[in-house]
Amino acid sequence: MERRKWVKLSIYLSAWLLVFGEAPIGSPAFAATPMHKIAVLTPGLTFEPILLGLREGMERLGYVDGKNVTYLVEDTKGDMTNLESRATRLIDAKPDLLFSAATAPTSTLKHATESIPIVFAGLIDPVQSGFVASLVSSGNNLTGVSANLFYQTGKRLEVLKAPVPQVRKVLAMVSTKEIVAQIALKRLEEAGPKLAVKVVHHDVAHAEDLDKLLARRWAGEVDAVFYLPAIFIEKALDRLTDKSHRERLPLIVHDESLLRSGALASYGTDVRLLGEQVAKLVIKVLKGVKPSELPIETPDRLALKINRNSAKAMGLKIPDNILERADRILD
Repeated sequence: MERRKWVKLSIYLSAWLLVFGEAPIGSPAFAATPMHKIAVLTPGLTFEPILLGLREGMERLGYVDGKNVTYLVEDTKGDMTNLESRATRLIDAKPDLLFSAATAPTSTLKHATESIPIVFAGLIDPVQSGFVASLVSSGNNLTGVSANLFYQTGKRLEVLKAPVPQVRKVLAMVSTKEIVAQIALKRLEEAGPKLAVKVVHHDVAHAEDLDKLLARRWAGEVDAVFYLPAIFIEKALDRLTDKSHRERLPLIVHDESLLRSGALASYGTDVRLLGEQVAKLVIKVLKGVKPSELPIETPDRLALKINRNSAKAMGLKIPDNILERADRILD
């Protein structure tokens, strides 16, 4: 009798799934589908595509928002002053997993909890920055995909010189409160002599420093501008690109979202694809794998992108062989 009951229930559920695509509320099959809670701490701005890529990657692998996963998002929109309180709110919600984009949010979460798994995306160098013990194993509750930006610095300088071979001096604005910018500067200064390029760097710690630097005339002092990753400077990106156009100084960046603001070229990680890549790690952790058992990954793919409109605005002609190498051209 009991066997017949379960056979009938099985037929009923199969029919329901065939018609509606999901099990009915209250059925054993529905109860077996857990709702995973993912808490997100992100600076937003150019990191927004990472979260979008994460959501898309999760959905492609069967984790649909509102169905079997829900997201609690704290987007600071570039404001790094209250990360601790935002992190506390997320942790108090008792999520299954914490997701962070960029260095400062990841650092805040790391210091806030040692028990909840943290999956990150966009860290420049998680080993050198002290987030993880090694790329093989974090040795703690973290795992993720690094942005690997430091190792692309020399190549990015090559990309800048390819369409503008006359570049001999580049200006680099260094956010002194962001370790990422300082390490990137070191890599840039190491790459410069190999390409016969001198780096002229200016430290900026406060808004007044940035205002004074942007008010100065750069043409004549340098031939181009090399953008060092920094959330503080990113918030003034429109002013930076406007100045590069007015003084006809090519600007090289690391991300397409910055390129769209008016830079000449970008070489680096496609951050949306970075989000899709990290989704696979998130799912493994949700299934019970410890973060320390998952090696830190690097981006699957790097991309060269050219903004032809910016080139025209500065009177530059991009050689055909450079355009042929580009993964994407913005007109």
